Amino acid sequence: MSVRAYFNEAKIKKLPSFTSKRYPDNSGDDMRVMNQQLLREGDRLYMMLGDHDAVPASLEDALEEITLRSFFPVLAKRETGIYRHKSAEAEVDERSTGKGGSEYTFSARTKNIEDAQELLRLVRTGEIRPTESYEGPQDGPSRKDLEAEVERLRNIARTADKDYRELRNLEDGLTKLTEELRTGRWPFCSKREMRTRLFGIRAAANDSRHKGK
Repeated sequence: MSVRAYFNEAKIKKLPSFTSKRYPDNSGDDMRVMNQQLLREGDRLYMMLGDHDAVPASLEDALEEITLRSFFPVLAKRETGIYRHKSAEAEVDERSTGKGGSEYTFSARTKNIEDAQELLRLVRTGEIRPTESYEGPQDGPSRKDLEAEVERLRNIARTADKDYRELRNLEDGLTKLTEELRTGRWPFCSKREMRTRLFGIRAAANDSRHKGK
């Protein structure tokens, strides 16, 4: 089991028991509070605690959170997910240990180490269920379904574009024919020529579906 207490750096450095001095090799600072070593993780300072250690009362004002990480064997099925109990929140997951074996990982965050320890006990004894399960049915479309839907919409867009080009060409052809009928001299009986012109307009519009302007 690994237990860490994370502190607000500005607050912890103001405490009377805080000390800091450079390492002889200038690799960093040896920071301590109440003679307990402080380590750095990113922009946070933390102290390692024993499994049953409590944060000293004089440090509680600077305390941000306590993390507890533990592993336990798969003796009985436990539901993976997010568990909550009092001030503690924990993620329980399963991982392989090699050679076909597996174990559960328990990673908790809390302000009170006793809440995290009690939550670990409840999980191991099967007396609590996760508030957010990793094993329930998954809602929403899959990635494959989403990709298929995108392709379907693209096909609709391509078809609509072809229809638009065809209609534009029909409109242009009929507009031109209308203007010729209005201004030109046409024999009274010219069905064959009219049919030829209309077939030509339709063919031109159909060709436009397969190429852009």
